[in-house]
Amino acid sequence: MAARFPAIPSRESANLNVLRAYAVLSIYIVHLLFTFNIYEVLGVKLFYIANTGVTIFFVHTCLVLMLSLERIQIPGWRLFAIFYVRRVFRIYPLSIFVVVLMFFAHIPVVPGGQYFWPGWETIISNITLTQNLTGSISVPAVLWTLPYEVEMYAVLPVIFIFIRRFPSLWVPILLWLLAVIVLMANLKVRVVPFSAPCFLAGIIGYRLWSSPRMRLPFWVWPVAMVSCVALRVFAGMSGLNSAITLAPWLGCFLLGLAAPQFRDASSSWIRSLAAKLAQYSYGIYLSHFAVFWIAFVVMKPVPFWLQGLVCAALSVVLPLGLYHGVEKPMIDVGVRFARTVARKHGPVVAPARHPIAQPAEI
Repeated sequence: MAARFPAIPSRESANLNVLRAYAVLSIYIVHLLFTFNIYEVLGVKLFYIANTGVTIFFVHTCLVLMLSLERIQIPGWRLFAIFYVRRVFRIYPLSIFVVVLMFFAHIPVVPGGQYFWPGWETIISNITLTQNLTGSISVPAVLWTLPYEVEMYAVLPVIFIFIRRFPSLWVPILLWLLAVIVLMANLKVRVVPFSAPCFLAGIIGYRLWSSPRMRLPFWVWPVAMVSCVALRVFAGMSGLNSAITLAPWLGCFLLGLAAPQFRDASSSWIRSLAAKLAQYSYGIYLSHFAVFWIAFVVMKPVPFWLQGLVCAALSVVLPLGLYHGVEKPMIDVGVRFARTVARKHGPVVAPARHPIAQPAEI
């Protein structure tokens, strides 16, 4: 890794926590409305808002993981080994737990659906996060995004080394443009995953993170996020297939450019709330369909106000339980394994403080 980037500030990024918090809340709220068969508000199709939340997750995750690779500071194949070990223990234990729970508890894949036995192939595909390869349904339905993240994990260390060796900002921009061109030329063949431009936008954000920044006021950051959502919504309303296809990629590209350009939120309550939502976001994302099913389907005979209370309570209790009972312990196991790999194969450079809190990584 020949090139050395300027030092990354040793401070947790509240703005990236805000980005992740927005992504999970937008998905949660839209899916809650879907539970009541509300798919459009004031002419705006809510699907586009939820789907933009997913693409924001892709941008955020890739940016954070590139910064995480920066933190490892170990050359050669050990960089790959440490990264993969930590990723496996970070993403698989909780997803496997939720998938198995859904099957044993007979929870449908969407809140308003009916439970059915999908077969062992589907179970194995969901446990291994290979539904996109086998064509199986996802259980729960929101699990469809995770196979694309796993594919991203496979190539991210290679891209990291490449970006470090060729540090020009134009390199990740050209990679993003190349992915878009290939996808537009091969939309039916899918030589490149459709999510690739979203992940590559996170690489652009990473490269800009260590460059001189604009230091814009924090309040412009939420405006930038909403503008990316609006771009997707307006493209969807246009009805033009090319606009609908390009809008999420362009929105992610703009988000990657914008992410490093703002001063962090100074408000302590914004910082604290965003940090907590980011910390528990994986559990919120995987459990919210089950929460809606219990609160509004299983408990349908009870008064609506009681359903709402149960929904609110479970939306807090379940992610807390999943994080502290499964997610965090397995993250710690992954860290210990990674340290063992590092020590076993030579001296390790002590990692610098990282600007992104570990719980915000997925």
